[in-house]
Amino acid sequence: MLGRCVNNIRIKIKPATLYLLSKIFRIFAYDNPRVSIMIILDTYKAGGHKLNDALLWEYDMSTFNWQTSKKLVVQRVVELGDLEDFYAAFDLYGGIGGFREILKSVPYLNDLDMNFVCNIFNLKKEELKCYKKKLSNQEHRNS
Repeated sequence: MLGRCVNNIRIKIKPATLYLLSKIFRIFAYDNPRVSIMIILDTYKAGGHKLNDALLWEYDMSTFNWQTSKKLVVQRVVELGDLEDFYAAFDLYGGIGGFREILKSVPYLNDLDMNFVCNIFNLKKEELKCYKKKLSNQEHRNS
C-alpha cells in the first residue's frame, strides 16, 4: 500500500488503485477537517474501446453472450481491468450509468473493490448485492 498525503491526512491506496485513479479521475481535496473527494469521469469518450479477452480467459469469446453475462464482465473489469477495460464496459452497458446499475447486482467483490466502486461511482455499500450477501453470511455464522 502506498501512503498519499492529502491536506496532511494520510490515505492508504493500493498501487493498482492509485494508477487507475490517476488515469480515470481528478481528485480534489478541500481544506476542512474531513477530506472531501470530488470525482469526475472526464476522460471517457464513448465508442471505439475493446475489452481485453484475457479478463474472461475461461470462456470461448466467439460464443460468449455479453448481455446474459454482464454481472461477470463488470466484476472482472473491477477486479482485473485497466482503464481501457472500464471504457469498453461503459460502451457495452450503456455508459457510466449503465455500468453503475450493473455494479449494484454483482454477487461478489472483495472489500477493497467494494470500497473502490462505492467511492468512484458514488454508491452506498448498502446498495450493493455483494455487501448484503456478505452481511447475510456474517449473520448466519454468528447465529
